[in-house]
Amino acid sequence: MASRVSSLENSAINLSVFREDARRELFGILDSLRDKERSNLSLVLDPELSGLVAQVLVEGAGVLKDHGIVQFKELTVDIGPGPPSGCDVMVFIVRPSVAAVHQVATTIKALAGKVKLRFHLYYAPKRTLACDEMLKKAGVMGSLVIGEFPMDLVPVEEDILSLELSDGFNDLFVHNDRSSLHTVAGSVNKLQSLFGLIPNVKYKGSMSQVVVESMALFQKKRQAEGHGVGSVEPEIDTLILLDRTVDLVSPLVTPFTYEGLLDEIIGITNGVVKVDAELVEDDSDKAKKQPAAAGLVPVNLNSTDALYAEVRDYHTERLGAHLQNKAREIRERYEEFRKKNASISEIRDFVKRIPGLKQSYAALQLHINFAELIKRTTDSKAFTDLWHHERSMLEGQSLLEELEELIGCQEPLLKVLRLLCLQSLTTGGIKAKSFDLLRRELIQTYGFEMLLILGNLEKVGLLRRQDSLFPVATSSAFLTVRKSLRLINDNVNVLNPKDIAYVTKGYAPLSVRLVEIAATNKMTHTTGWKTIQDTMKQLPGPSEEFSQAPPVAEAPGTTRHAKWDM
Repeated sequence: MASRVSSLENSAINLSVFREDARRELFGILDSLRDKERSNLSLVLDPELSGLVAQVLVEGAGVLKDHGIVQFKELTVDIGPGPPSGCDVMVFIVRPSVAAVHQVATTIKALAGKVKLRFHLYYAPKRTLACDEMLKKAGVMGSLVIGEFPMDLVPVEEDILSLELSDGFNDLFVHNDRSSLHTVAGSVNKLQSLFGLIPNVKYKGSMSQVVVESMALFQKKRQAEGHGVGSVEPEIDTLILLDRTVDLVSPLVTPFTYEGLLDEIIGITNGVVKVDAELVEDDSDKAKKQPAAAGLVPVNLNSTDALYAEVRDYHTERLGAHLQNKAREIRERYEEFRKKNASISEIRDFVKRIPGLKQSYAALQLHINFAELIKRTTDSKAFTDLWHHERSMLEGQSLLEELEELIGCQEPLLKVLRLLCLQSLTTGGIKAKSFDLLRRELIQTYGFEMLLILGNLEKVGLLRRQDSLFPVATSSAFLTVRKSLRLINDNVNVLNPKDIAYVTKGYAPLSVRLVEIAATNKMTHTTGWKTIQDTMKQLPGPSEEFSQAPPVAEAPGTTRHAKWDM
């Protein structure tokens, strides 16, 4: 089974520096408050940050006791009685979000009249004027000391650094809040300060352009202060920035990999799934008919589990046979030794291997249980129909009648909306008459809150009403891109894949294709998007590819650009 967090031992670059940096910042804040306030502390953490903080606190939350924390809880509507006696300071660490700041203000108001407390608020990673205004309007600004906890990029796997800004897209396109872009720019600059100036930069999309411009301003400021990054030998060759709006289709398509389906069916959050206890029982527990514990059990999923690291990207058609082979190998090891007339030294060596074999067997049993759960889902008619609907839409077909039928059958709302948005994106929108009919049926079936939901889906570009009698140019954009980038592969080998299209059983995610071409173009033996300029023009936003180098004396800040407007 996997440990709580990934070990990062096999990272291509030293990602552990991000974990250590976040720990140092957090412990520094807590130690400083404990010493300054001469009091133990109550720490209240935004649930949006819980997963990232867990990735930083490798030893578990218990280590916080060494830094003055006597109460540790999440920020929720259930305020509770307040900190225990002897604790006069409450510390909030939250995202700079409307929901979190509102709950902080509510908590302070509720506790201020009951207990004598001093309150400190830290925003992660940045303080914003909008949140300060909310605190002023709530009348609690004067009750707080405000600071920042600069935790941005956190390693969640050996090859993944994440900001975990789950509301970033919504903030950008629904609330027109661009603060997340500055967070992204700051995190990339931090990456460059640690691992050198990235020599090749490629971006696509207007939001990515803002990030690049923000990065450049930051670098100029640092250079003016004498803190350039030119002295560090580059460890990263290329930075690729893609707007989510460049590829809105791929997140709507159902995956067929083991990890993808675990996330689709159960849900993976910060490398953890929460499942029924019976799924983590081994065969001996089931044989003894021990009752399963009530509630859900958290299971860590990361690369420290060797088996999970091996099979996480397997297509489901490959997964079952592979797990069966693993089970056979373990049984054969036991049987081979049992039948063998072993010497004392051989017995001793085998006994030493027993803990490892037991651990391997436990991990295998867990993943077999998960695989069986997945198979029950993928073998169902509903799942098969879903795949056929998605594939038909990706090939440009209209399934409006099928959508009406799904709504009439009161299928899960998320399933219906995903298909509705996929239909809109792959056909350039939905004709006005059909759009109005579907909207009316959605409201009648799922409630009046659908008005706001559908409005927001239109606002962010996932849903579009065709008002014209003639489809606009965007109606053929996905068709053109699909053909030119070979996004549909009917002959993909899911057992021994050579094409990324295997992850969805035939559709190659557009964003992945763009990354592949940015790295190399096998057909022309050249690199970069310049080889597919006509295709890039079909996608939203500007594109640019340029190289950057440490400034030289005669031309400080020089960059070499290869740019075209979209």
